[in-house]
Amino acid sequence: DMQISDAVAVTLGGVSAVAFHSQNGSGQTSELWLVHTGTIYQISGPRNFEQDLTKILLTWEWQN
Repeated sequence: DMQISDAVAVTLGGVSAVAFHSQNGSGQTSELWLVHTGTIYQISGPRNFEQDLTKILLTWEWQN
């Protein structure tokens, strides 16, 4: 079972998503999960990279 904390509803490129903190075998993570056009996306990075990951994700745009 995956333990999550600090879950919040967000959007990524206009698509609803959930962002949260978790932990895996590599340590604590920041995660963003969403579904777009029938595909589930899991974006994950080390928790100490969260600020940089957020800056990257703020530039996200979906291509048609």
